[in-house]
Amino acid sequence: MVKSPMSAGRHRLSLSVTLTPTAIAAIKSRSGGERGRYGLHSDSAALCRMAERYDHLITQATPHVELAEWRLICDALNGTAMLDAWSPNYVTMEIADHCRLNGAGETWGVDGAALVARLNTMTMVERFAVVDVADRFWAAVARGEEPKLPGEDAPATAS
Repeated sequence: MVKSPMSAGRHRLSLSVTLTPTAIAAIKSRSGGERGRYGLHSDSAALCRMAERYDHLITQATPHVELAEWRLICDALNGTAMLDAWSPNYVTMEIADHCRLNGAGETWGVDGAALVARLNTMTMVERFAVVDVADRFWAAVARGEEPKLPGEDAPATAS
């Protein structure tokens, strides 16, 4: 018998969150409503499944990018609000502008135009994964932790 992650005895954390109507609809479409108030069909269980599936999807879709390229990407997305569901589609424009306006390619020793061209050939899910890497990088910095990029053995130093 396969155990559900919800029953695996893992540490649980209660959170208070503010959700958009779109996020609420996404959760409600995956929960049992009032009849599924507790257990595997609760809103909490649905949100947990969605987060775990998203994390797995992003982990699997994260493209191979050289460490210097990851640093350029994180630098370019520092302070960039990619808040809506479609904003990761614009990641290539942010990086292209950062290279053109700020000389980021030279700063990081990266062919910025080639990186942008590669990003433009990536699937939407791969671009979402790229933005997620930057989100996690800057979230670690905000927590006072040393961020780590894919393929990096030691924590990166934020610039």
